[in-house]
Amino acid sequence: MRGSEVPEGSSFDVTAYFRTNGAGTTPTTARYRIDNLTTGGNDRAWTDLTPAESITIPITPDDTAVTVNDRKEHKQITVEVNTDLDTQVRQQIDFTVNRISAF
Repeated sequence: MRGSEVPEGSSFDVTAYFRTNGAGTTPTTARYRIDNLTTGGNDRAWTDLTPAESITIPITPDDTAVTVNDRKEHKQITVEVNTDLDTQVRQQIDFTVNRISAF
């Protein structure tokens, strides 16, 4: 998804897959957050997920709202598993939200 662009107010799903040595694995804990790289703000605080080998994360229209007068905002979704354990891992994906000028 890196480099993807979505119109403001759109929803989409992100699916995280967890693997160890090529095999599916279920983490002990899982959570995600969404940060606005354009404004430096946090759009969604850490939100717990139910651990599984794959987890679908719904991105809502609130998550893709444009909050400044720019034509685009750059955002980042960070997924973290095994929080505070020796096996903690974080991975992020970036996306761009395009303002719909008619709104």
